[in-house]
Amino acid sequence: MMKNWLGIVGATVLAVNVMGCSGDPGAPGVAGTVGTNGTNGKDGKDALANPSLNSITPGNAFMGRKETVIISAVGTAWTSVANGDVNFGDGITVSKVTVASETSLVVELSIGNSAKTGRRSVSIKNAGKDIQLKDAFDVQSPLKVVITGTQAQGTILEVTVKNRDLLNAFDTTAVALDPFGLQMEYTNIALDGLPTGVQAQVSSVKDFEATFVLLCDTTVAAGKLNLTLKSGPKGGEQVDFPATDVAEIKARTATPVTMGKDATGTLDVAGTALLSFSSAEQKGILELSSTTSTTGGSIGVAVLPKSGSFTDMLAFSTSYLSFSKPGDSYYAVIWERAGVDKTAYTLKTITTIPSFLANADDKGDLRANAQTISALPAVIESADLASDKDVDYYEFAVAAADANKAITVMTLPGDKKTDVTLSVLSGSALTTTETSVAADGKTADLDYHEKVTTKGLAAGKYVIKVAASPYQAPGAGMSKYHVFARFQ
Repeated sequence: MMKNWLGIVGATVLAVNVMGCSGDPGAPGVAGTVGTNGTNGKDGKDALANPSLNSITPGNAFMGRKETVIISAVGTAWTSVANGDVNFGDGITVSKVTVASETSLVVELSIGNSAKTGRRSVSIKNAGKDIQLKDAFDVQSPLKVVITGTQAQGTILEVTVKNRDLLNAFDTTAVALDPFGLQMEYTNIALDGLPTGVQAQVSSVKDFEATFVLLCDTTVAAGKLNLTLKSGPKGGEQVDFPATDVAEIKARTATPVTMGKDATGTLDVAGTALLSFSSAEQKGILELSSTTSTTGGSIGVAVLPKSGSFTDMLAFSTSYLSFSKPGDSYYAVIWERAGVDKTAYTLKTITTIPSFLANADDKGDLRANAQTISALPAVIESADLASDKDVDYYEFAVAAADANKAITVMTLPGDKKTDVTLSVLSGSALTTTETSVAADGKTADLDYHEKVTTKGLAAGKYVIKVAASPYQAPGAGMSKYHVFARFQ
């Protein structure tokens, strides 16, 4: 055992002696030569010597609004900036500038109703020099405006406006003009800024959409059309919604019409035709009627007097009948109303020369004292309702030769707002019962002045009855009328 143990130890020692230990580190080597210097880079820019505008947030605003924007810059050292040193261009007023940091401004703006829309450059005076950011700010209209119709003098235009300002809904306050709410008056919406000779009528208003009709006189100046919708109570707080260059009104001359001859033509969708005509060379009754032969088509006629103004409009209908005298002249604006393109129209013009009778004293409002109309057609001139109890009677006869013909009776102004009821009754002035011979069997009381067409009448005597309407009593400037009667 001992021998073996020694043998193992001896082998181990031998192995150690053979491996040995590592020596000390050697001395450092000689240093290498230094390399050649590189070329110098370009000089850096001095930011303070080259300031610039970086951004404007938000980058847009509506006309007619106040807006606060943040302007960021590079290389500025702002401590104070005057309002007049910040320039957003014509139509935008800088009302306050606050320095947020050496390179940031908070600017309060007021954008005018007439500010030009589109992108514009913004400049700031910095250390005596202007720094500018091109096309940095966009002015927009809060309205999208769509106009349909003939853009010309003497026209009717349909206008739809959509509200793009989601923070300011339109004021939809309205008053019903009839018991069923079919006709509404929107009291807190109006169009302003229209040129002389253009009127606006509000058709409908929702929170973010409204519709109008624009009535353009024959004398309105040709050119671009601007408008401002005002939302809110008149005299109270209102929000303006301006829009510029929404239409271009072109000059046009009315087409003359020869009395007694049909005038014909076609209309585009919502388009108009402007016609002119004069009355006969003697006092008479002027009658217009319009028709269309186009399937689904519908037209209306605005009859204007010599002034060519819609303020003085005589009627809007498919027909018109009125007193006329030598020298009277008129315009007819024919309007396509159903949205049917190429709508054909025919306008007929007729002058009737009736018998003219002076109004006689009605002698106590008695049917028995009715004034006699000797022949048809006839006009009773300058009749008058003295009070709400006043009743006027006129007797006429149907000869055997005219039996079974219908009669049309109308009241005419007189005073435009004389409010009457009109009846045509069977029997003579001495008949005590009142039986209507109107085609509908009714007394007419739909408007200020009325029209009654009878059924075919047998030979005999009949009476026209005119009385004050229960809706409005006669008074100053609303009591006079004329009566016109004729065979159909």
